[in-house]
Amino acid sequence: MQIFQHIITAMMFFQIIMIALFGIKKSPGPAILTAPLPFLTIAFLLYNLNLFDRPQVIISNRTAADIDKRQSQVT
Repeated sequence: MQIFQHIITAMMFFQIIMIALFGIKKSPGPAILTAPLPFLTIAFLLYNLNLFDRPQVIISNRTAADIDKRQSQVT
């Protein structure tokens, strides 16, 4: 999950830089269209953190792999 957070952070920086760049170039159309992107990215990050946080806290990767291996052998 840490890599995911790094990628989202880099994407946030990119989006903010692009909004500033469009603002400097005095082209309001693209700047206005890209303005909601950081908020959508934050919403996506929070959704994924809430969705995948509990399984990562409760069970380790090795235990999950062992459970998957046992379930695949049964079926």
